Amino acid sequence: MTQEELKKYRIKLFHDAIRMEQKPDRVPHIANFWTWQILDAGYTFTQATHDYDIMRDVVMKFHEKYGFDGYQETGIRNPQRVVETLGTSLYTIDDEREIFAIKDFTLFYTEEYPELIADPTKFIWEKVLPRKFEKFRPDMDPALMRQCAWEQKIFFDESLKRNDELANVYGVPNLICPFNGFMSLGIEYLFTGLRGIKGLSIDMRKDPQRVLAACEALDRISADPVIENVLNDTPGSHPDFCFDALTALLAHTILNRKQWEMFYWPPLKRLLDGIVAKDKTIYLFVEGSILRFAEYFQDYPKGHICM
Repeated sequence: MTQEELKKYRIKLFHDAIRMEQKPDRVPHIANFWTWQILDAGYTFTQATHDYDIMRDVVMKFHEKYGFDGYQETGIRNPQRVVETLGTSLYTIDDEREIFAIKDFTLFYTEEYPELIADPTKFIWEKVLPRKFEKFRPDMDPALMRQCAWEQKIFFDESLKRNDELANVYGVPNLICPFNGFMSLGIEYLFTGLRGIKGLSIDMRKDPQRVLAACEALDRISADPVIENVLNDTPGSHPDFCFDALTALLAHTILNRKQWEMFYWPPLKRLLDGIVAKDKTIYLFVEGSILRFAEYFQDYPKGHICM
């Protein structure tokens, strides 16, 4: 078959598997290899994250060798060249010991919750970013910001080129429909980008109402627009993509049932309700185990949620 026919065949595999209306020809497989595929191709982390020709070679060699039906990671994680224009990276990269790891960090303090809740966007620009990047200052040279924006454009362009090559040369479809986008919940921002594992764990126990208010404030700028996109979209799945939406669950790994019900489930349920109402599908990428919260998903009809 042609590459276009192969791409459509793979999309149908995913649709048949998740919709559960007819048995797929076979089980479709998604790859989420990141650091290992770089090493498997014979490169170091520093080489692959700084040279986009090398990253392209990593991605294409991986597909030629293993032939997955869809890829969650095509070199889009950890845009080191972008963040390094502004200074510090929070990652530890050790090519000799083959380590690519992030530190547990916090970028704001407990007494600053009211500022974050009042205006999360303003707070991130004025407080969080200067703490994250040593060169991000009110008196910084505007040329530095232009350089960062240019690096971001190059990163996006190269990422799209890799996806286009996978589609046009190898018949690999894009997993997620870009019209709805990726949804990150407010608590995920607190967990992965603002307070860290230790900070958030303490905050949820000491002042859960303040954490809830912060989650809701962050949801308004991160989760709500995606939910609105889903609700405003035409009914049914998009024929050119494997799934209609994506979200990643990481913070649940430190939550008990009461915390899950308070911080996580309400906005996630709004998204899932919208997915079902519009007869769409969603891919939930879950780190760790979700089994202790499995019952929350059981009332949804089959054919919409893939975990």
